[in-house]
Amino acid sequence: MAVTHHGRTILTTDFPLDNLHGMSYDLPSMVWLVGSPLLSDAEIKVFRVTPDKEAFTPAEVRLTAENHYRTPLYLSPGTYRSTARNIIAPNRVIAQIEFTVERTDTLPLHVDLGKAAVEGE
Repeated sequence: MAVTHHGRTILTTDFPLDNLHGMSYDLPSMVWLVGSPLLSDAEIKVFRVTPDKEAFTPAEVRLTAENHYRTPLYLSPGTYRSTARNIIAPNRVIAQIEFTVERTDTLPLHVDLGKAAVEGE
């Protein structure tokens, strides 16, 4: 079984259908990472700050004009840090923002890395 959203797989699982009475899954929350043209040449990574029982591989994100400088991420509850670094000078941080994903039934969280880049200048 696979659960997808806008063509992205957010959950895959194999389970037997024999004697299955019910099953529930905690789906990850949708987070929109929003940028600006300032970040079109940046290396952007999202790291999990709070520990979790499941490993989290840092997510690499590209924000381009093609995706209107925004992309959805599907993250479990916790605190994360998004960092944009200059590709030419990787030691230069263009923008950094820490955010918390909570389990709620509200609209997706919007993380504005573009605003952080402008404020950091």
